[in-house]
Amino acid sequence: MDFISSAPGVVLITVAMIGYQIYKSKSIKANTKWENKAQDLKQSLEERNKDIIQRHFDNIAIPETTNGQISLLETSVSDCLEDIAEAEQDPLMKSSNTRGLIYAGDGVSQGISKQWINLKDSLTEQFKVRIQSINDTERKAYEKITEGKVEALKQKYSTLISQFFDVADKTISLVDAYGDENLTPLTNEVDIIINKIIDKEGRQTMESQWYLVEGNLTTVPDQYRTLHEYLIQTFKDKHTSKV
Repeated sequence: MDFISSAPGVVLITVAMIGYQIYKSKSIKANTKWENKAQDLKQSLEERNKDIIQRHFDNIAIPETTNGQISLLETSVSDCLEDIAEAEQDPLMKSSNTRGLIYAGDGVSQGISKQWINLKDSLTEQFKVRIQSINDTERKAYEKITEGKVEALKQKYSTLISQFFDVADKTISLVDAYGDENLTPLTNEVDIIINKIIDKEGRQTMESQWYLVEGNLTTVPDQYRTLHEYLIQTFKDKHTSKV
């Protein structure tokens, strides 16, 4: 009778314990935004979070500002670690202070698991390669755009450029009276022709510093800088071949 009367309590406790175990086993998924993420603790920290790593890897974008580019790698790795910490339900690693300790090299002394330190190192290398690849791709794309602008300028001002070569051929020497190379006269003449082209293209107020002074190209848009280099090199090649 006593057993029977106590049975419902035992059953309730048993059910509650089973329910807690089920809840505990699912807590990683239920308490994070990674709802469909399966956790296999037999895998390494990096292996079981490949999906998160891949997502961050794919979403890396190069900021327009130089300052943003400097911190991009560290920020990308830190954001990825934060998401992995959330998926792993690791309260220590979810703290930005803890992730800062890893970057400062104080992770081991502060009791941070070696697997997190190894993961940070791995992510750093992977994301560094990704950022370099994006930089190379964007640089090549920009160079191609600049080349197109230069070709357009060469075609549009072909008559003016031909006049430059006619004048330069008659008045400019690449050597001084002592037989040493002297590019100053050539550079000055190219400055003049580039300034004429910029004037014809139309100077905006903010572009008022685009005038070239003794080959100073620091404030000149790249298409004019590249055209400047082209004119100098073409003249040099032409006259060197005559020597």
